Amino acid sequence: MTIKLKYRCYTQGQLAIPTFSYVTESLTDFIGGSRHSNFYWAFHCVGLIPPLHIINLELQIGRDPIYHLSWEAVEISQQLYNKVVSAIINDSRGYCIEDRTLWCFPDFASWRAAIEDKIRKDPTYKLLTWGVQNDIIGIPLGSEKWIVRDWNVLNYTVKKVDSILYPLTDFFRSLQHCTPDCCAISAYSFYHEDIVEKADRYSSLELMGKLDSAITDLDNLDPHVEAVKIEMMNCHLMKSELVDLLNHIISVLSNRESVGLEIDSQKVGPT
Repeated sequence: MTIKLKYRCYTQGQLAIPTFSYVTESLTDFIGGSRHSNFYWAFHCVGLIPPLHIINLELQIGRDPIYHLSWEAVEISQQLYNKVVSAIINDSRGYCIEDRTLWCFPDFASWRAAIEDKIRKDPTYKLLTWGVQNDIIGIPLGSEKWIVRDWNVLNYTVKKVDSILYPLTDFFRSLQHCTPDCCAISAYSFYHEDIVEKADRYSSLELMGKLDSAITDLDNLDPHVEAVKIEMMNCHLMKSELVDLLNHIISVLSNRESVGLEIDSQKVGPT
């Protein structure tokens, strides 16, 4: 069973003129692939299988405004659904799972909201991609460790704090694995091993001093300021979340420094 997909794109220039291209592919590839934004989020981002009625609702809509895609409305049988799901689970090497406790929801939006709520209540619920951890839980710090974020951050009094973080600019940039313009704070890795590796370029004591100074400056902000804007990272955080992040880096560097001192002391021979 195949599906004909119609893509809308625009020519560049002063006049945005729409043009169209067409692709025909199997329904199995379409559902399990990356052409449909909701299917992609389900299978490839969170790794959870939507029930048959939700997949058919999405297919019957006949369009995906995010990907500028349309098709003739269609639905699949239970037999084809079983085939697609089996292939996706096998190809995912254990990342995609079924959670039938979430299959009672009537549509994709409510199903997705329930998934996000479940993940926030239990971040260890299942293996998650880097992007999903950042988007749903907060800032990953390592295996099963996060700074859990308040997603209502813009409801608080916000202050830009790039001037406070300026002395740490080079160090933060060294932690990037993508660009903040694209990925915001998820462009940075704050895992223990990455911090240790990048910190080798700097004096740990000097770096910890800069981190301590930044925390002091944040603590001295107007008490009404509860959230911060970091243009360097293209994000907003609660002030407490940023302080927790800086303290996490200090902790990693302190452990590294103490281990280094212990190793050096073991190298000292008898006098």
